[in-house]
Amino acid sequence: SSLRRATMSVIWQSRSGTIGTTSKYKPWYVVNPDTFFYGVIWKYVITASALYVALITPLQACTMELEMSFFLVFGFLVDAVFIIDLVLQFFVQITVHTSVGLKRVNSLRRIALHYLQSWFFCDLLVAIPFDLLGVFTLDIEGRTVRILWMLKLFRLLKTSRWWHLIEVPYSIKHQQEWLLLRFLGLLLLLCHWFACLWCLSLHVDNHEASWRDAINLEREEYGMEQLTGYQTYVLAYYFCSYTMTSVGYGDMGPQNGLEVLLCICMVICTGFCWAYVLGQICAIVAGINEESQAFRMRMNNLNVMMQTENLPESLQKRLRTFFLQNRNLAQHQHNLNLLNSMSPQLQSEVCFTSNLPWLRKVSFFNQFIQYFESIEDQGLPADSYRACLAEMSRRLECYAFAQDETFETEQVLCILSKGLCMIDSVLQHKGDVWGEDFILLDRALIRYKRCHALTYIEVLHLRRESLMEIIEEKRYSCPKLGEMVHGFRRRLAARRAILLEAKMRRMKQPREDGEVKKELI
Repeated sequence: SSLRRATMSVIWQSRSGTIGTTSKYKPWYVVNPDTFFYGVIWKYVITASALYVALITPLQACTMELEMSFFLVFGFLVDAVFIIDLVLQFFVQITVHTSVGLKRVNSLRRIALHYLQSWFFCDLLVAIPFDLLGVFTLDIEGRTVRILWMLKLFRLLKTSRWWHLIEVPYSIKHQQEWLLLRFLGLLLLLCHWFACLWCLSLHVDNHEASWRDAINLEREEYGMEQLTGYQTYVLAYYFCSYTMTSVGYGDMGPQNGLEVLLCICMVICTGFCWAYVLGQICAIVAGINEESQAFRMRMNNLNVMMQTENLPESLQKRLRTFFLQNRNLAQHQHNLNLLNSMSPQLQSEVCFTSNLPWLRKVSFFNQFIQYFESIEDQGLPADSYRACLAEMSRRLECYAFAQDETFETEQVLCILSKGLCMIDSVLQHKGDVWGEDFILLDRALIRYKRCHALTYIEVLHLRRESLMEIIEEKRYSCPKLGEMVHGFRRRLAARRAILLEAKMRRMKQPREDGEVKKELI
């Protein structure tokens, strides 16, 4: 029906963070930035072209001859990509802030005005094929063209989201190590740019002696050939690297006024960059070792406590094994903190996805999930139902038990999240659930479970009081959960009461038969 399609459209827009016209109602010539082609393929093409500009273009402008070559032809292709992207920006939907939230704009006039006021002139400067002008210029050295060629680096101002292309589609662990690699790459890239500028000074002023001339004179004394373009770049990179790190061997230096001025700027800029990178690296290394230091301190305190109390050697080994295996128990609390920092919609979706396996194994939770899934199939919102599951996830408590440890559970729903255990001669593994009768009021009807840990285990507990508090809090927004839980409790209580009464009568019947026999005798 039209009402259902409109409702699903609103739900889709709210989950995507935008309010306004969807792609169904936009003109065919307006590009939706969330499509697969533009949002994935074209962004990777632009990113690859920008990487070419960051690495190869400075080398072309500062060290290579202005003649037809493989890199020059490839540079033409990169310029073509930037020209296509420049034209494409006039047809890509933009997102604007309104009083009712974010809205996608399809008007070409507003799109063009927004682009002209933002990145148009920067993209236009980058799209100009200065390399093509350098080939056909009458200036053999191409001083002006080489300087203008370096302006293509302005394209890198729009690459603040490069890292998001890796972080969003891929799961990157050990963020601190990745940050160290990023800063190492930043240092290498800065040295590369400064080395190219140092080589560019050779083409700007040819009337005075340069640093390359001084090195060539020394090479002539030893009968060596003059420096090639590749050797010139390597020496420039060597000079910039030890200038940035404040080593300063002194075997190379500026030979004219332009090179002295460039050296002054280089020392100032690289000094700030080096200090910033060192500060960030120190902070990252401290963050990497923070958890390890806390764990080592805890183990040291444990050893001191065991020696002070003069505990047996076997017990000391068990304690050390438990704490070594228990090292990652704090991950549950970290997950809760991350969950609390999310938006309500994301909390509901994350909790539903992560807890769905064990929720399906609890009869009344599985019935509740099937109910709101049927509502979603009808095109109706079910966010309030998912919010109940998110609240239950926040109420879960994590407990750890050592190997060969025996414990009992009373009026709690238990979910085994790690390890193996035995319950009534039945092997339980990760994801298994027991204690479904924790919702009963009469403790005489509850079947207590005695658990024996075969390995180190971690168990999540949902207490009856927590579930009842959630039902009370959601009695108006989500009354169906309370109805299903209370209905299941009444049915289970009636069944257990009947079985209990039958058991008591069976136990009472032999005693009455014995008394009758005694009277007959």
